Amino acid sequence: MGDFKAVIFDLDGTLYKSKFLPLLCVLKSPKDAFRMRAERLARRGVKGFEWDSVTSMEADFAQRISRFSGGSAVAVSQWRIRKFPQIQADVLKNHCSAREGAKELILGLSGAGIKIAVLSDYGFVGGKMEAIGLGGKVLDAMAGVFSAQDFACLKPSARAFLKVAEKMQVLPSECLVVGDRDDTDGEGARKSGMSFILITDSNKKRADGKSPVMKWRDFLDWAGKNLVL
Repeated sequence: MGDFKAVIFDLDGTLYKSKFLPLLCVLKSPKDAFRMRAERLARRGVKGFEWDSVTSMEADFAQRISRFSGGSAVAVSQWRIRKFPQIQADVLKNHCSAREGAKELILGLSGAGIKIAVLSDYGFVGGKMEAIGLGGKVLDAMAGVFSAQDFACLKPSARAFLKVAEKMQVLPSECLVVGDRDDTDGEGARKSGMSFILITDSNKKRADGKSPVMKWRDFLDWAGKNLVL
């Protein structure tokens, strides 16, 4: 892999383990269980979509969720923007923490002159970062934290990746994307002309050869040798 001037991290499942987050959110707020399930179903149906604007995206999302869960699209939109992110943040603060070495890695990369960003498919990215212990100096060290929804799209749309590169003032070829899903993070990176490393918690070996696959600890070792000079 080549020399990189920027690293774009996914958040959920990458900088912290998110396997049990949906269940923990339901336990946190059982009365919202149907809407949370409806949100996941609606999200699957618009994977990789691009909208004309954030307003049209939110309206479409709310309509899709309301079809599964009932209720007005206006009420669903308010819930999705205001309540749901807070449920997630509360769960993260009480039950999750950043992966071991994530804080030190981000600060080390920044200190080495590499620009760092986080690109999530979900909203409230800064609040979630703080909830898992990556606020303060870590956020200050970053070029930015973004949701694909900020750009009226969802991964693996190339739009979000290219917009983040543009905001960091680097070329796509100078960016390394690090994420836990090849179908969203990896595909989006490839569409954008960026390199990609897949983070896995599984012992199963992948044979598709699309990109390097590493456990988090192995990635820390690799980054220490190849990125932090």
